[in-house]
Amino acid sequence: MYLIRLSVFLGTLVMSSILIVEASDAPNFDFLKVANNSVDIYHGIKSRLKITDEFKFIGEHHYRAVFHEHPFDVNVAAFVNENALLAVHAESVTDDSGYLDYGYLDQVTFHGTPARYSQKCLQLTAEQVDQAHDLSFFKSHGFDFSPHIRLEQLFMISADRNNEIVITYATKHNSCNGTMDLGTSGFQNIITHFTIQ
Repeated sequence: MYLIRLSVFLGTLVMSSILIVEASDAPNFDFLKVANNSVDIYHGIKSRLKITDEFKFIGEHHYRAVFHEHPFDVNVAAFVNENALLAVHAESVTDDSGYLDYGYLDQVTFHGTPARYSQKCLQLTAEQVDQAHDLSFFKSHGFDFSPHIRLEQLFMISADRNNEIVITYATKHNSCNGTMDLGTSGFQNIITHFTIQ
C-alpha cells in the first residue's frame, strides 16, 4: 500500500513523497505510557514529558512501516486543544542500520536537551490525509490536517541513531501565507517538563 508519512527525512518533509508502507494489524510493541498528560517513553531514549492541561489526550496509535527501505516500529500519542494538535512519536529503526540523521536541521536546546527543529506549512488533500497512518488516525479523533496545516517539529535521536522522539505541533490555517513563530520557547510552554532518564 502506498502511504504518506508525517516526519522529516533526508532534508524534506515526506508529506511530499510516496512511500511503501507495510502495517501490522496487531503490533506487539509499546514504547509509550500516557497518564494525566504525562508521557513516558521506553525505547532507546528513555524519557518523560509533561504536556500542559490545555491539551486533551485523544489516544495512541501503533504501527509498523517501511520508510526508504528501512523498517520502523512507530508509536504516537496525540493531544488536542481547540485549535491545535500535539503529537509525540517514539520510533525505532528495527534493522539497526543507524539510519536516522537530522544534522541538516537547525540545532536547538529543549528543556536543556539538544534537539533539531523544523517548521513547514503544507497543503494537503483529503485523499492524502486518509492515506497517511498518522493523519487518518488524528482525523478519526476530530483533527483534520487538510487543507492547510502548519507543522513545527522537534527531533531527538539516540546515540546509535536507531531510536527517535519526534514532537509535532500542528495548527490549521486557511493558507500557507505568513510566518510561524512558535519556536522552542513556545514548545516549552506547551510541554512544561522534559527529561531523559
